[in-house]
Amino acid sequence: MLPTTEPIFMVEQLKRPSKFNMQEHHVHDFYELYYLLSGTRKCFINHSFYTMHPYDMMLISKGALHRTTYNTTGEHERIVIYFDESWMEDLYIQFGKERIQNCFNTPKLSIPVMQRTYLKDLIHRMSVEEKQQDEFSPLLIKHMFEELIVFLLRTEEQQTEVYDYTLEEDADISEAARYFCAN
Repeated sequence: MLPTTEPIFMVEQLKRPSKFNMQEHHVHDFYELYYLLSGTRKCFINHSFYTMHPYDMMLISKGALHRTTYNTTGEHERIVIYFDESWMEDLYIQFGKERIQNCFNTPKLSIPVMQRTYLKDLIHRMSVEEKQQDEFSPLLIKHMFEELIVFLLRTEEQQTEVYDYTLEEDADISEAARYFCAN
């Protein structure tokens, strides 16, 4: 359960069985970064489906309707970082609120091969600091989080392909979701 009385920040890493499905589509009032380490997943965000492969990251805005489901056999492993808007306030000052929030308009990022170890190490360091807190941890976590968001901004700006893997069997669901989101 995520805390509600103080700024939200949590790093969670899980391996799940092959046919794990979220029970239902949901929304929440915090952001989510979903980084797939192994396996494949189908991810629905607002009105689009995306197929996730290892080293893909989904950027999920607060208030975005979303759900992940299985796509193939075999377990999957993922890291999810949950955070609220307060974590981005200094980035808003540095880069502008619109630019930071626009990063979430491209929900799927494929992390370049040469950057995967860097990203995984950064997330691991954040997770360690979160679990073994001392007086220095809040500042270190904040700086690593900001480094992560800047890394994602750069990756998003350098990404040349737009990934929207809406499959034919998902087309009706996507169309209904577009209608629901527009009305």
